Amino acid sequence: MNYKPFVLKTYPNENYYVRRRENTMQMYQDIVAYFDQHLKGMGSGVTRADGAAGGR
Repeated sequence: MNYKPFVLKTYPNENYYVRRRENTMQMYQDIVAYFDQHLKGMGSGVTRADGAAGGR
């Protein structure tokens, strides 16, 4: 099996969309923390500009 890490987060008094400012800010902090934990140091060395179609 090929397991993928994930985190299920819920925010107080929110439904499908996170709309309250304090919850939105926390959500983005949580996203950055997740990316830092799971993606830092895993880059291919290709930047977006290098990998863009038609880039020179």
